[in-house]
Amino acid sequence: MEKRAIVIRNPQASKVKFIHMLRELLFEVRRPRLKAGATRAERGRFGEDLAAGYCKRALGYRLITRNWRHKKGEIDLVCRDGEVLVFVEVRLRAADALVSGYNSVDPHKKDVLREVFRNYLRQLPQAPRHFRFDIIDVVLAAN
Repeated sequence: MEKRAIVIRNPQASKVKFIHMLRELLFEVRRPRLKAGATRAERGRFGEDLAAGYCKRALGYRLITRNWRHKKGEIDLVCRDGEVLVFVEVRLRAADALVSGYNSVDPHKKDVLREVFRNYLRQLPQAPRHFRFDIIDVVLAAN
């Protein structure tokens, strides 16, 4: 049996995270797989599903909405981390990609995202005191 270390850094999410990790270890939960020949949209949806699950289970975020669109762009995930509103950009890359997902967010993409974030905040009845922008880089294994 493969040994794994469980490291918990966030005390608020520690119980939930521990329970999910224990469940995965004990019951060998099947990992989602991407079918061969998947389209770009299917790969994107797959990456967003993985990222949303990670945000909920590992980070303890509460998911508010997915794929919120405004004229030029889209916010992949909008979450709440306690009192902080978190905008999440999900970047899916193959393991052998030349540029990481994090580095693929260039200045133009950042400008587009800023505009979308501003419009999301404007449509809220009461803007949050704190918000931030996170990037989740999902790397697909070759198999």
